[in-house]
Amino acid sequence: MQLVDAITGAHLWAETYDRPFTPESIFELQDNLVPRIVSTVADQYGVLPRSMSETLRSKNEDQLTAHEAVLRAFTYFERITPEEHLAVRRILERAVENPAPPTPA
Repeated sequence: MQLVDAITGAHLWAETYDRPFTPESIFELQDNLVPRIVSTVADQYGVLPRSMSETLRSKNEDQLTAHEAVLRAFTYFERITPEEHLAVRRILERAVENPAPPTPA
């Protein structure tokens, strides 16, 4: 398995899974691998949120949506400093004070 950023082409994650394969065991194999891959790639501390959070570090704080503010806050746990705490707190407080308007149905 390999995850590559479609825009930049950057390699984000890869892992090799060696398992015996038979057509009869395809669903068992899927049930075994999918949770591992999803948790590695997409959970709160996974590859995707970390990558997106790093990208958002270069975006102006005033332009972050509430969702982007939460993603940006994930980097705090990788850089626990007073300056990072202040920045993340400021970003999250702004997101709470000015949430995005609901999208029309």
